[in-house]
Amino acid sequence: MPWSETFVVYTGTGSIQFADETVELAPGTIVNLRKGVPYVMQIVTTLEKMAVITD
Repeated sequence: MPWSETFVVYTGTGSIQFADETVELAPGTIVNLRKGVPYVMQIVTTLEKMAVITD
């Protein structure tokens, strides 16, 4: 992705998988997605998040 994003999960569940790590998504989880780093996100239940996007 062409930007960086940090978000906190408000509601919902799922997971996000990076090359060497998997993060479980649940309310309160904070995730930092770095620019150019590939990931796969699986959403199990509807996910609501607050995100900050930077270049």
